[in-house]
Amino acid sequence: MEFPKLDAAIAAGAYTLWECDTKSMIHEAERALGVTLPPSFREFSLRYGQINVGEACTGGARVAQAHTPYVREEYGLPAQYIVFKMEHGDIAMWALDTSRPRRDGEYPVVLIDFTESGEMSFDAHVDAHVGQPVHDLAADFHTFVERSAESRKRRQIEYAAIAKRSAVAKKGAAKAKAAKKAAGKSTKVSKKGAAATGRKVVKKQTRKPKSTGTSARKRVKAARRKLKR
Repeated sequence: MEFPKLDAAIAAGAYTLWECDTKSMIHEAERALGVTLPPSFREFSLRYGQINVGEACTGGARVAQAHTPYVREEYGLPAQYIVFKMEHGDIAMWALDTSRPRRDGEYPVVLIDFTESGEMSFDAHVDAHVGQPVHDLAADFHTFVERSAESRKRRQIEYAAIAKRSAVAKKGAAKAKAAKKAAGKSTKVSKKGAAATGRKVVKKQTRKPKSTGTSARKRVKAARRKLKR
């Protein structure tokens, strides 16, 4: 059984992989949970073990073995559900519903969501017609994983495009800022040069002409001396 969309999403960097489960781990999980895991879930466990998006984890046999007994004991989870993913402080969980097996051994995937009621009580809500927290997500685990992977890959591509546009915009803004700063410096230098040139011109224009008074007096004295002779 192949998971082409999941493989493509992993290649695109949409998921982080952890250590794969072994066949002995799968058998141990089945023994502990009292159920035969569906073929697609077993294959996922062997190939991927678990996949992560940040702190959110979609896990295989080991994760199911860790989550399910905890929720059964803590919140009274009915035995028909095998939990392989939990989020939002345990208030939302994804599970296999073993009460509805198919001929090929697959089980439907359901979302158990208490975010609306805020009450973590399976006795009060799981079988209730009003405020039903259990929602069908996919006909089997393989369909669920492939659909989720396709959606995640699309979001990853969108995020990458947004990040690229943001980086280009920041680079452009930085260049514009640098150009503005350079233009400001150039204008400042030009103004300084113009001011200096202006001062020189004014100084030249306002320079007093050399006085000719001394020469005139000398000539007058010389003329007087000639007259006395």
